[in-house]
Amino acid sequence: MNRKVKLGSIAFVLAALIALLVIMASDRVFFMNLKLRADDTVYDVADGYELYFFKDKTELHVATLFHNVEPLEGDMIPVLVTLQHPGHYQIDSMKMEFDTVYPPSALKSENPWTGQPITFVHTRTDTESSATIDIPDLGAAGSDNVTFNFWLNPEEREPIGADELILKVTFTMHEESLLKIARYNGTIAVRMEMPLLP
Repeated sequence: MNRKVKLGSIAFVLAALIALLVIMASDRVFFMNLKLRADDTVYDVADGYELYFFKDKTELHVATLFHNVEPLEGDMIPVLVTLQHPGHYQIDSMKMEFDTVYPPSALKSENPWTGQPITFVHTRTDTESSATIDIPDLGAAGSDNVTFNFWLNPEEREPIGADELILKVTFTMHEESLLKIARYNGTIAVRMEMPLLP
């Protein structure tokens, strides 16, 4: 009987260890999923927004979204988007939807002078008035802050809504730890004013 109990205990411990190793190795298994709600705190900082999640009734600063619209450079308006996080987090995925772009081809996702595209594997979907860049897996690059450069050609753009650009960013990230306790899911929309053209 004692032998059976010992064997059962060993089997239980091994099963628990295997489950723990699977959790540690996986980037998809989390104990909880936290979502940024409409009433969660978002702090306005210089050219950006600090995003906070509530976990165990505690407010956690998980990420800061920065955006910048540069003055006209040649015939293009440079647009910069950065998602920054504390060093112990990792960004898993990111989707950027640029709205009020008529036509969406006016927004360039590759450098118009060098032809350098976005360095991450991504898909781009254009509709009548929007362009969406979807990066489903940032991989190891998500351990750092991620920055994207876009260029808007004002001569291609229709005058409807040309004084602004609406950006909606959706992202997932997690805390870098052996036990992946929580995945954070956030969505934020910001309005970017376009510079005055000469």
